[in-house]
Amino acid sequence: MVTLLLHLLRLLPLLCGAHRHVALENLALRHQLARLQEDADPAEGAPERPTLLGRAVEGVGRLEGATKMVGRE
Repeated sequence: MVTLLLHLLRLLPLLCGAHRHVALENLALRHQLARLQEDADPAEGAPERPTLLGRAVEGVGRLEGATKMVGRE
């Protein structure tokens, strides 16, 4: 009986403040969604940012070209 009373007392603030909590979480999720949509749609004419893999491929291509030139001599 005491346990049930304690559970109900712990539940009371949740029930009273639930709307505020849900509204705050909704606001945070809307903000995250807006940021993700901004990042997903780059502006027209904006250059693409190089990725780590892109830089690695460029480096391998330069190395490959250098070894071909050395082999020709």
